[in-house]
Amino acid sequence: MKIHNKGDRFWLGDHGHLFGAQGVMPIWWKQWNGPGGQHRPFNQKRQNSFDRYYKKDGMRGWVEEQLKLLNRAGVKLLLQWTDLALAIRASQEGIAFVPVLLGPEEVKQWIKSGATADDGVAKVKQAAKKLRNRIEARGHDPVDILSGIIDFEEPIWMALMEGALHGDKAVDVASEMFPRCADILRKEFPTVPVWSSKLAGSTRKNHPNYGW
Repeated sequence: MKIHNKGDRFWLGDHGHLFGAQGVMPIWWKQWNGPGGQHRPFNQKRQNSFDRYYKKDGMRGWVEEQLKLLNRAGVKLLLQWTDLALAIRASQEGIAFVPVLLGPEEVKQWIKSGATADDGVAKVKQAAKKLRNRIEARGHDPVDILSGIIDFEEPIWMALMEGALHGDKAVDVASEMFPRCADILRKEFPTVPVWSSKLAGSTRKNHPNYGW
């Protein structure tokens, strides 16, 4: 794939478009009460943006409109926090979907329960089965919808930051947990590429006050 540049801007492919989006969820519309979103000009009852703009068409209308926006922007990759209905429609139009099974909130739960490899593997196994069931319940094969899959959102970095793991112990947990999680994903989603968890920060030295 050719790399293009103009000044200090670089991009891949034929056009200077966005490559990916972290996620697109309808709940963000419900939470948005900023300019144009809050429908309360004279102390009227607040109406969230989703209900205001999609009262007639609901989720179906929202999905179709977000898909048009993604195509216009040139987004070709959707990651975590993407609504599944939108991800399925987008995948049918060539937009890749690579979900993260356990995001920050789930990682915090893992940390609170001890940040062990066994618990991490169990959580990934449960989340993988849940995702498979949700896709199949909508009449699709996960292999056709997923362009890849990621188990954790920076579990080691968060464990280091919270002081749950230090130095070589963090390396030991990562070395045991990540391969086991990858095996689960390969079994649950055959032929779907397994993307790596993010491993941020130095984990080779102990700094008890900081965790890395």
